Amino acid sequence: MGVKIAKNRQELNFAIEEALAYSQRVLVEKKINARELEIGVIARDGAPYLSRVGEVKYKAEFYDYDAKYKSSENEYQIPAEISEKTEKHLRECAKKLFYALGIDALCRMDFFLSEGGELILNEVNTMPGFTKSSMFPMLFSDMGHTFSEILNIILNI
Repeated sequence: MGVKIAKNRQELNFAIEEALAYSQRVLVEKKINARELEIGVIARDGAPYLSRVGEVKYKAEFYDYDAKYKSSENEYQIPAEISEKTEKHLRECAKKLFYALGIDALCRMDFFLSEGGELILNEVNTMPGFTKSSMFPMLFSDMGHTFSEILNIILNI
């Protein structure tokens, strides 16, 4: 919400004004043309328990609130179609971030994979969606865990 892509100075000014309706602080970032990869992480005996890596494929210009919650055109590819090298690197990054950020429960880490192959952390969501259609449980379900099993793993943290 409050996120816009600006292609010129006029659009940037409008986007900043709109963002100020949501917060007194505004973050301006360079747009990255990239794929969106996600991984679920659950703290298990003090160590990260990692899900499969998934990819969000959307038809909108970017994955904003409307694209995420109002569009029926999104696709979720689990596992993501990425190289073994990229998957290994992403999993290593997720483990390092788990420890560096002191994750002690669960999170979903979202990464961008740029057109040039660079892996960029987008966000760490410490309260990911947890419905049957949310990416977090889908990532673990692809590993064979039922929704109930995922809940039990989290409740036993």
